[in-house]
Amino acid sequence: NQRADDWKPEDDTQWSNMETRMQQLDAAISRAEFVEKQQTLDIVDNGENRSEGESDDEVETREAKRIAQEEKVYERAFLKYLRTKEAKLEAADLNTLQKRATQVVGTDSLGGYLVPEQWAREIITYMLAYGGMLGVANVETTTSGAPMNFPYIDDTSNEGAIIAEGVADSEQAVTVANKTLGAFMYTSKIIPISYELVQDDAYNLRGKLSAFMGERLGRILNRHATIGTGTTQPWGANVRATASGFTTAALVRTNIIDLIHSVDPAYRPGGTLMFHDTTLALIRKLSIGSADDRPLWSPSMRDGVPSMIEGVPYVINQNMPKLSDGSGAKFMAFGDYKQYTLRQVKGITIESSWEAYFGKRTVGFNAY
Repeated sequence: NQRADDWKPEDDTQWSNMETRMQQLDAAISRAEFVEKQQTLDIVDNGENRSEGESDDEVETREAKRIAQEEKVYERAFLKYLRTKEAKLEAADLNTLQKRATQVVGTDSLGGYLVPEQWAREIITYMLAYGGMLGVANVETTTSGAPMNFPYIDDTSNEGAIIAEGVADSEQAVTVANKTLGAFMYTSKIIPISYELVQDDAYNLRGKLSAFMGERLGRILNRHATIGTGTTQPWGANVRATASGFTTAALVRTNIIDLIHSVDPAYRPGGTLMFHDTTLALIRKLSIGSADDRPLWSPSMRDGVPSMIEGVPYVINQNMPKLSDGSGAKFMAFGDYKQYTLRQVKGITIESSWEAYFGKRTVGFNAY
């Protein structure tokens, strides 16, 4: 396996040459296989490929076994290709791959490189499902980790004026400010699996690694996006949120209404409440009040429509403080979370190394 930062210009050239050669071979092989298939069908139809007394089902069974054996041979060769360079492949393995060149370059119908891409999609799915922040924040993807500037203008305190006839107008400049987003490297940490377990695994452990790595990344990203300190971590949205005085030891409807209306009306239509699941349990026990015993929490009755509290959707975030954490804990937040930007550099990279743990006969899997 080769790390991305070890990739050299000559590797690009070698890769392009390999891909071109494989595509050329694939076209020739496809034509040859078509001719061979037609000839095989002609032989079967003429009875030349059937033993005396052998049925059509028996012929199909034998053909299925032959295909299954070819698939095993190809799988072994493909695994060697993933963890070594072409120059290290044996002639038989290289010939096997060239016969199936379409898979190597990533044709959808045959698979090939769809395996790591599918992992990436699955990992992102698990990250989105874990915590809530990634689902509501504005995620900006960049191609490098260089500092990213966000110039902005806050002109909300300025307004126009009435001017008398023949009077010179006054000036009011706008103030431009800047926010800079850096980047942090996150890792799922290496998951080592022994050769024996890889060979004997009956529960598709390798197939479940995407869930493990996705949840690990999702947990840390959600925690930092919620309560990150902003020094050696990203700024957490809850840390940067302005305290509205809603930090009492009791939870009542009036506090929730005051919290919602503490946000400027310009941002309120896209607003979302966010809190821990234990807070939701307390809210579900509240009624509207004043002789109206209808529940404050309004469950959704239609697909695609979220449940509401005071007509506002909410998100459960297990990294939010709990009401039981005491005075000063911002256990409930409200705002337009699309105004909170998470920067993602390049996306998810997935690696497997069969060499790093060679002495222990172990393969390591990692996502970062």
